[in-house]
Amino acid sequence: MPKRVIIIFFLVVLLQTAFGQTIPVVQQTNEPGEDETYPSTYVGQQVTISPVTIGAKGFNGSENNMFAFDLNPGEWSGIYLNNVESSANLGSWVTVTGTVHENNGMTELIDVTTTQVNAGPFTIDANIVTITQLQDKAIAEQYESCFIEIKNLKYTENNKDDYWLAADVDNNMIRVGAGFFNYNPENNEFWDSIRGILTYDGSNFVINPRNEQDLITPHPRNIQILTQFEKIGNKLYMHFNADREILASYTDANTTDFALNSFDLNLDFDQTYVSYNGFRVDEIDSTPSYSINPEIDDNNIILNYYSDDVFSSTEAGPTLTLIFDLKEYGNFSFKVNSLYFKDNKTDEIYQKLTDKTVFYNNVFTDKKAYLAIFNSNNEKNIFNPYHNERITIKYGFKPGFSTKTIVRIYDLKGRLVYTPVNKVVNGLGECTWDGRDKNRELVDIGTYICQVEVVIRETGDKYVTDQPIVVAGQLK
Repeated sequence: MPKRVIIIFFLVVLLQTAFGQTIPVVQQTNEPGEDETYPSTYVGQQVTISPVTIGAKGFNGSENNMFAFDLNPGEWSGIYLNNVESSANLGSWVTVTGTVHENNGMTELIDVTTTQVNAGPFTIDANIVTITQLQDKAIAEQYESCFIEIKNLKYTENNKDDYWLAADVDNNMIRVGAGFFNYNPENNEFWDSIRGILTYDGSNFVINPRNEQDLITPHPRNIQILTQFEKIGNKLYMHFNADREILASYTDANTTDFALNSFDLNLDFDQTYVSYNGFRVDEIDSTPSYSINPEIDDNNIILNYYSDDVFSSTEAGPTLTLIFDLKEYGNFSFKVNSLYFKDNKTDEIYQKLTDKTVFYNNVFTDKKAYLAIFNSNNEKNIFNPYHNERITIKYGFKPGFSTKTIVRIYDLKGRLVYTPVNKVVNGLGECTWDGRDKNRELVDIGTYICQVEVVIRETGDKYVTDQPIVVAGQLK
């Protein structure tokens, strides 16, 4: 044992000997009282307990209602401090003095004062218990007012004003209270474990999480989106990864299969840059027993997939891949409004992702001048400046090169009409033309030639390309 730990241990023993009792001494009893409660043998007596850690504050809405814990976790290691008269910081070591009292079957200290021993902050370890243990009142009493942790729990939909029920894998129930904060779980939500303070309300033991961090979700809880997209030719593959080992105990204890066989997706994307081409599941060829055809509305896609197949928990690779055709270069985004991976038979949501935006930059890499012309209203190279329309011109060279870039517009006789761009550019740029010449007069209807000339400043190499622009008539 390290020398520092030995010194701290003997200091703790010395403090407890010098200043008073310990929590286990005050709490521990084997004699049942009325209604199967176990009152402390110190009821009515004033006691001093030192040192203890303030491990929770704000019970039932008051910062003066606290829970103190013995420095060593275990049975009988916590006690409730009802309406403390002096302040005590969360995580500090203190001496507490108060009168032992029984309130509705729960041991507490009242008329409490505190004196700080060490500001800390110090943390406390949870006592790992099971619901089966807590169903035995003699055992549960040992953990009254203690910081406990119960593993592998699932919400059971029985939501009340001040508590809701969670069940373990054998469907044993525990009340989860709102003593510190209110939480509204979703149907069939699940947790690796729930931590909190165990209290007694006269008939039931209740675990009270101190905050949302005490509701410990499987890791990782959210679906992981790969930061890199996969581009092959003019195809863009957007991969979603899911944790494949979640809740094996809730599916089939005798198999390693990840019982996930459906998903619901709502995704926004910019059809200027990509068009939806399809999806792939689990990197394997799988024919769904039922799949709703994608609903594509403007820049949104809704996709629902259901299958009798169970996604494997042993194979690596993305669980879901969306496939897009690339249409234009540039930096654009995908907004995942919602994505739910579920078990189709139970409709249980295993993992979810909401309100997540990811970006992809489709970089122009060819060694030539780039030019793309389109009307944002119809994606064609036709526009009507007489109705205040503008044409968009994208231009440039691959990134990493500083270029002198000139965008010129000529009529069919080769006469220069307008020069919208004449500057140094790195990569791609964008401008619009409103159909006016260098004198700011509207040009005649007809066809014009847009030319892009890029000169690599370092080498002097020049690249030129051109495309037509059609100026429409005054009447649509």
